Parts: sequence; C-alpha cells; structure tokens
Amino acid sequence: MYKRQAPDRLLLGSAAGFRVSPDFPEMRGRTAGAAFADLDGDGDLDLILSRNPRPKPRADAPSVVLRNDGGRFAPATVLDTTRGGRSIGVVDYDGDGLLDVVLTEDRWTGGSSVLFHNDGGLAFSDRTAAAGLPSDIHALGVSTVDLSGDRRPDLFFSGSNRLFVGGQDGRFVEEAAPEFGWTAYGNEDDVAGVAAADLNDDGRVDLVLGQHYNSTLDAGRRVPIRVYLNEGPRAGRAVAFRDVTSASGIPDLPTKAPHVEIVDLNADGRLDILTTAASGSPGRPVTLINTAEVGQSPQFTAMQPVEPPGEPTYWVTGATFDSNHDGRLEIFLAEWFPQRPSLVLSQSGGSDHWLTVGADVGTEVAVYAAGHALDPAHLLGRREVVASTGFGAGAEPVVRLGLAAAPTVDVVITRRQGEPTTLHDVPGDSFLAADGACG
Repeated sequence: MYKRQAPDRLLLGSAAGFRVSPDFPEMRGRTAGAAFADLDGDGDLDLILSRNPRPKPRADAPSVVLRNDGGRFAPATVLDTTRGGRSIGVVDYDGDGLLDVVLTEDRWTGGSSVLFHNDGGLAFSDRTAAAGLPSDIHALGVSTVDLSGDRRPDLFFSGSNRLFVGGQDGRFVEEAAPEFGWTAYGNEDDVAGVAAADLNDDGRVDLVLGQHYNSTLDAGRRVPIRVYLNEGPRAGRAVAFRDVTSASGIPDLPTKAPHVEIVDLNADGRLDILTTAASGSPGRPVTLINTAEVGQSPQFTAMQPVEPPGEPTYWVTGATFDSNHDGRLEIFLAEWFPQRPSLVLSQSGGSDHWLTVGADVGTEVAVYAAGHALDPAHLLGRREVVASTGFGAGAEPVVRLGLAAAPTVDVVITRRQGEPTTLHDVPGDSFLAADGACG
C-alpha cells in the first residue's frame, strides 16, 4: 500500500491547462488539508499543509508551513508532529497584522484542535489556551469569518459543532449552540466541512455543513447537508442560527458529502451550494442551485435528480476556480481511491455578469448597484476573503460575486485594518485588485 503512496504535488495553471511543478519538494505523508496565505507579509502566498500522521512507514510526515520564494516552495516551519490534522483556518485573531493558523484535529486521534499565533518570520507558538479556547475541540472543518457582525473573527468548528465568538482582547468566548445537534446512526457518522456566506442577503453570514456519514454507504441512510441561517443576537447570545435544511429544499443524499462550498455558479446574484456527494452513474457532484428571489430565504433545487451512484462513492474534497478567466467556473473533485482519477468539470452554458476581487484574507468585499454604495437596499452581495473552505480545501484569496444583469457596480473594500475604500462604476466581467486596479 505505501509503495503506491503518491507525493504531494503542486499543479501550475496556464492557458493550456495544468502541469505538475518540477520544483515542488517531494514530500510523502497523509496530507489532509492545505491552504495558501501570505504568512510572512512579503506579498506572495505561502503554503500550509495539514497532516494526519499514522505510525506506519512513510505516513508520519508532520503538519508544516512552506515558504514561497519567487514561486518556489521550501519547508520552513514544522507546526505539529502528532495531531491528526484535518482542515486549516487562517485568521488574524488578535489584530496584529499577521495571519495566524488554526489546525483542526479529528476525534479519532486526540480531538485537540490548536490555534497557532504568528510570531513573525514564519515562527508560530501555541496560543490555544491564552485565546480562551479549550483543549478538547475536535473538528473536521473550521470557519474563521465574522459571524456576529462586529468585524472581529469568530470560530466555528464543524464536527464537534462548537461556536466561539471573538472579542476585542483577542480572546474567544464559547456560545451554546444547541441548534447544531445532529443525529448519528453509527460510530463513524460525523459532520464534516463548513462553508460561510450570506445566503439571504440580510447582512448576516450563514453556515452550510457537510456530512461524512458512513451510514450512507454502510446502511443505506440518506443524510442531507444542512443549511443554517444567521438570526443575529438572541436571548443573551451574541449570535444564533436557525436550521432551514428542509424548508430550503435540501435533498437527502445517498452518499457522503464531506465538502461543501457556497458559490454563485451562474452569477445571477444568488448563492448556490456545491457538494461532493455523488449522484447517478457516472457519478456527478450534487450541485444545488438557489432559485429564490434575491433577498429572500434560499430555495435550492438539484441541477440533476439525486440518485444513488453506480457504486458506493463520493469525493473527499473539491474546489471551484476560474482557470481561464472567462467568468465561468470549473469544479475540481479530489478522489480518495488511487485507482480512480480526480476530476475537473468545466461549466457550460451562459452566465450573468460577475466581478472577482483579489484581496488579503479577512478583507470584506461588498458590491452595490452603481450609484448606491453603502445603501443596504441596493446591496448585491457581500463576502469575506478566506484561505480555506469546506473540508480540507484551500481557497483562492478572492471574492467572486454574481452581478445578475448589472453591467457596472459600486464596490466597498474593508481590510482587516484601516478605513473602507469605495470604488464607483466598476465594470462587471472583470478582475479587480484591492487597490482598485481592474483587469
């Protein structure tokens, strides 16, 4: 088995497709998650790899940070050697201008997720307890965005489904969150990835959770992903959520769906959901299109009927990206079994206007109808730049927003520090840098 183990690979994109980087260091381990982020402040993206070590030959590589020097990566820092690492969160939790790292650990190898403070120079120290986080948080996924609306990052750990609200002092306080309780049918049924975005345009960030339920494959259970709308402060809580899974039309799924991603696939201004559940034969990912009116509670319809796949299968994680910058997204699906290929699916059909904004992690990008910047009644969309999403997946440091029929928009960019920047009459169907440069 381990003789067939493949090394980590970096795929470089171009107009002609992807090629394997010949300069990427050869590393072999049980790599479970990855995220790109500028950790040393030099303007390029470094790489964090989360590993899930096992006491077997060539499977005990540690979780590490790789420095990016002119597009070449080299190991720089060992984060952890023993934890069963899963997803990675990147967040400036204390507002010092340096991006910190959350490494989640699964419940089978210790259940002790950790917060690493960025001390500068790609050196990190464990600040879990100092930040008010307990040592018994198990998780397969983590969200680092602002859920309470105070422009400070919060942490949601999917798996244990625990919510921690960030304060001004760089410490977190746990909120009781009984609405996130799930029924398990077997001892390997777990909540998996988490994705965050405002699904109903009310200015509050909602959550979508994936599932890693063995009972779907072993016992024929059908288990949906779940959608939770952010209700804001309630009954002494800083933030509360409401389960709208059934009300929003989410179907029961015949396979695992560990990775979930919130993305406007057709740029119509309504956020859709990509899952890595497989449906039909040959299997295709269950993709849920939001058909509600803009600003209304989401209503999802599967692009194709949800049917059991020809064989028990699913994809462990995935990603969306626009490889050729034509405004239409591709979907990457990562295969777990070595005898099956990973897939890249291209999007066909038309798309409405769109805008992609590149910015640092933690930057919030809001888009308004042209001439109506900062008017909530004319808000077209709002997202926060993240370095990771779903289950173990990295994310491009961009926000992509569907503009529907709007050819131009006003854009408000709010960085982690400093005042918001407002840009007027930005053309759609373009790429925008945080400094206002448009391409």
